[in-house]
Amino acid sequence: PTVKPTPMPTSIIEPSPKPTTEPTLGNLQGKCSSTNSLDIIFMVDSSGSVYDSDYKNWENELDLVYDIIDNVLPLNSRVGLINFSGCGNGFTLEECKEQNRLKKMISLKDNGSPNDLNTVLSIVEAIGEDDFNGGYTWTNEALTMAL
Repeated sequence: PTVKPTPMPTSIIEPSPKPTTEPTLGNLQGKCSSTNSLDIIFMVDSSGSVYDSDYKNWENELDLVYDIIDNVLPLNSRVGLINFSGCGNGFTLEECKEQNRLKKMISLKDNGSPNDLNTVLSIVEAIGEDDFNGGYTWTNEALTMAL
């Protein structure tokens, strides 16, 4: 905190860039230069609450995951991915997993340590409409599975 206010700003703030018509990653352009390792688990919701007839919501989730892996993560990262929906009342976590409603599609231990991110990107790119589950939203159970 400043002890005594000054009559003029103490630093000049550059104006923000003009809006673009295409989405950008802002300051996150290019690979992360950090040398720190990172473990990250993406949880993608394929329940009925994100359903739309052309699967655009589902594709947007997967595109975001792909973009983060491709453009933001440090190269020495490990990536996991859980596809989740739910089975409704009366089902256990294990029963729901058996029905592939809670599915670990990529484990942190898959694809080397650190992961070969190109392999991870290939797996994410191969996820499609057939992997969309519909049904209930079991976010809490997906978090339990991630732990």
